[in-house]
Amino acid sequence: MVIAYQLIGVWSHHGATFDARQARRLIASLVALFIGPGILVNWILKEISHRPRPRNTDLFGGLHPFVPAGDFSGSCISNCSFVSGESAAAGWLFCYAIFLVPNRLKLLLSPPLIAVSISAPVMRVAYGGHYVSDVVLAWLGAVVIFIGILYLFKEKETTIVKHH
Repeated sequence: MVIAYQLIGVWSHHGATFDARQARRLIASLVALFIGPGILVNWILKEISHRPRPRNTDLFGGLHPFVPAGDFSGSCISNCSFVSGESAAAGWLFCYAIFLVPNRLKLLLSPPLIAVSISAPVMRVAYGGHYVSDVVLAWLGAVVIFIGILYLFKEKETTIVKHH
């Protein structure tokens, strides 16, 4: 919702006051959210990994046997533990705090956003929803995807500028 509001603000300017770079960065962030936490984590990895959540494994009193990270032979049927969707979204939020919070608000907003970005994955582990590997890989994966998408959008900008 915040990004939609920011995009509306950017798109409401025309001519010299239009910030095309910020518009591309905001769109890139939405693409990164859709591809990383959306498609890769929640539609693909969580559905094909078959890794049971810690609270459901025999190590913690559950019925399913433990399955290491990256081993897709577990007994989870749907919405499995590997990787953490919340942690992927938290990694995306970290990037938003670093790259997209307006400079005038960065000192005020970035510290709490970064704190939430770090504490959310920790809470998922603490409550038995995920293993440490699930949250670390998801968080880092979202950061890599976000930065990669930003880079691709920047390269597109550079190519456009060179041709004009």
